[in-house]
Amino acid sequence: MVSCSYTGDPNDLVINQRIAEDTNVNINWVDLGTGTERLEKLKLLLNSGDYGDGIYSNVSITEADVSTYAAAGVLIPLEDYITEELTPNLWTLKQKSPESFAVETHQDGHIYALPRVSQYRPDYLESPIWINKEWLEAVDMDVPTTADELYEVLKAFKETDCNGNGQMDEIPLLINSTSGYMHFEAWLGMWGIPCKDSTYDSYLVVQDGVVKFAPLMDEYKDFLKFMNKLYSEGLIYNECFTATSAMVQSLLDSPDAAFGVVTTKSLNTNADQYICIEPLTVEGYTPKWYYHPGFMGVKCNFMITDKCDDPQTLMAWIDRYYNPELAFQTMYGPEGIVFDKVDGKFVAKEPPTGVSFQ
Repeated sequence: MVSCSYTGDPNDLVINQRIAEDTNVNINWVDLGTGTERLEKLKLLLNSGDYGDGIYSNVSITEADVSTYAAAGVLIPLEDYITEELTPNLWTLKQKSPESFAVETHQDGHIYALPRVSQYRPDYLESPIWINKEWLEAVDMDVPTTADELYEVLKAFKETDCNGNGQMDEIPLLINSTSGYMHFEAWLGMWGIPCKDSTYDSYLVVQDGVVKFAPLMDEYKDFLKFMNKLYSEGLIYNECFTATSAMVQSLLDSPDAAFGVVTTKSLNTNADQYICIEPLTVEGYTPKWYYHPGFMGVKCNFMITDKCDDPQTLMAWIDRYYNPELAFQTMYGPEGIVFDKVDGKFVAKEPPTGVSFQ
């Protein structure tokens, strides 16, 4: 019983075909659909007694549901099958990341569900800094590396018709306090306080083993002084506190580049004019930028029911998906089609004409 965004037969997926060939295990997939109805369909099947050998992929089943069906004998314990011989990938993961299994261990000491764990390091900066290289050429300045150099560059952007539209409408620094990745706090990293999106962040940082609340730190006060200086001199988008997401998006999509510097995950319109630069330094501080932890895991991702006559084989089959290289291909695409293996690394292939990499 499976829930996934793929609308075709899961047996058509290359990764599933390769694992079936490798294990000689062929799966009859029962599609639970997506959205809210998938959990409803699963519960109907479980309550009717007409259900499959296993439950695979995130169906939003809760720990409480797992406890209920485990107590009813519908779900079986899995911990005895996690061995170096039978399930080497799961066994290795358990040694490397015991917390992944600790969160799945129920009060009775059994593990009834396996987690989904990507096993990969974080893969992107939360708020990288982009600067318009054509604007830098227009003011004959180099890429700034310090806060003081950034100030001088922003002043030059303000005083020059950098986008060449005949109007002095340039926004030196685009900040929006309510937009993810473009908020003021994204710049706290210059003062050694790496913060996430202001919508979700707690402003708690660990410094020398001590948990601190950022707004009470001297670094935060220095950050405010610098931002106040930029805002007072008109170097920051003047509607940074009031602009709606639609207003900000119109600036991002403007045919004439509207801003010189911004922090955001990606750019579309005029993207070829912008380059990503290293975090800037402030005298007396070491910059620390927020590194997104990526998609690390999901609880209750795979379970085996009492209908399964051979849980040992089913566990050996699911173990293949915990191989780090196959886990990578499951998330990002199969080797030989989307990636090639070059010197031990996955390298993206050039997509066919008319097809995007995504």
